[in-house]
Amino acid sequence: MSEEHAKRFFVKIEKDEGLRERVTEFLHREGFSCTVDDIAKVAWDLMTAQYVSGLPASEHWGR
Repeated sequence: MSEEHAKRFFVKIEKDEGLRERVTEFLHREGFSCTVDDIAKVAWDLMTAQYVSGLPASEHWGR
């Protein structure tokens, strides 16, 4: 999936409650106890961590 498709997916799932419910049901059937919101938060956290790790002196921020 291209980045553009991934972006379109998140825009669509944000607006389409039925799709959101189907994806959440799929996650639960597969043994995951997370929601679409949880996945979006993790994606945001990972992106932020990746960005911050590239900044000068970032290795000192977590201390």
